[in-house]
Parts: sequence; structure tokens; C-alpha cells
Amino acid sequence: MQDSAEGEGAPQSFYLPAQVSGFVLMTLCGICSEINRAAGLVEKGLMIELASTLSSQFLRCYEQLLDKNQPEPISVSQDGAVQLLFDINFISDVFSARAFGNDPEENKNFNARLETVRSQLKELIDPFDLIVYERPLQESRARYYIRCEVLLGNFLRLNRLYTGIKPSAIASDRDNMISLAPVVAKFPLLPISSLKVDPTQIKTEDINESKIANPSLSFFEQLFDA
Repeated sequence: MQDSAEGEGAPQSFYLPAQVSGFVLMTLCGICSEINRAAGLVEKGLMIELASTLSSQFLRCYEQLLDKNQPEPISVSQDGAVQLLFDINFISDVFSARAFGNDPEENKNFNARLETVRSQLKELIDPFDLIVYERPLQESRARYYIRCEVLLGNFLRLNRLYTGIKPSAIASDRDNMISLAPVVAKFPLLPISSLKVDPTQIKTEDINESKIANPSLSFFEQLFDA
């Protein structure tokens, strides 16, 4: 991403996550793989309950990570906080169907815990940078959500988000892509079809009948010896 400083023409570059952390994606894919082993024949009510349990477990991991009262608190840099914020928001999107199976009080409790984790992560990011990052992070998360529709479809189909974004809208997305070499101009074809030949100027030569009748000579030898 690039941004221009106020009053200056020089652009400033900054890097933002385009996908979740590896352990998050591997865990989600592993869960979907186990569901697919059952041929995907899992009732919707059970899937919603599973989404509720998994989302709570994921959130607990982040709560423990950011817990300052633990014996050895873990130091998180600003870049790490941005990645963790992307992760927790994406996990919330994946398991958004949890709201269909829980009572309002439990959902309210979960949302309060989720906002607490978000606030703790935002405190680790510079306020000015956070204002600049928020919109690009939202757009990047929406694009990544669309790319994972097939991979994590067991959960995303329960409550689809970002329905206004079409897959064709991300066709020009260059995240994690390597530019191909420029196309080399090919040699033009010879204009053979445009040549005009006068049939009256074509001269034919008689081929020696003895050479044609000689079976020991091939057809091409007879032509060249003519």
C-alpha cells in the first residue's frame, strides 16, 4: 500500500497482511477436512454449534496471548498486532453463524470478549497508523474471505458475508502474485497468401518417362533428377 504525506509529494509505502496466519488457516482447513470425511453430511444445527464452540476456543487463545497477568507476558510488535487483528476479525467472519444457535445473552458475552481483544490489539498500534490501516484491512479481509469460499465453505455457507463482492472484482488482485515476463513480439508471418501469380507464366518441364517408370528411383529422386 502507498500513501502520500500531507504537504509532500513523496509516497510512503506500508505493508499490510493479505491473509491470516498460517496456524489459523491450517487449523480451519483441518477442521473442514474432518467434516468432509463424513461426506459433508453434518446437520446445519450441529455445524452452528460447532462454529460457536470453535469461535470461543479461538478467542480464548488470543485472550491468553494478550493476558498481561501471566508469569511471562508475550511482547507483541505493531506489525504483529496488525496481523493478529486481521486474524481475529477473519475468524469472527468465518464463524459468524454462531449467532444463530446461541441465546442472546451468550452472544452478548462473546461480542464483549471479542471487542476487548480488538481493543487490546488496537492499543498496540499507533493511533495515526490505525486510522490509515482500517479501511485497507477491511478491504483485504473481504477479498480473502471471497478467496476462501471453497476452501472453508463448510462454515461460510452457513452465513455468507460480503455478498456484494463478486469474484470477478478480485481478478486483478496482485497479492502474492509474481509478475510474468513481458510478452515478446513475434515475427510477422510471410505474406505468402498475398502473392499474385500469373498462371500463364508458369512453365512445366516434361519428366523423363523412363525415370518415372524405373521403380528403383523414389518419387523425390525422380523429381530432382528431372
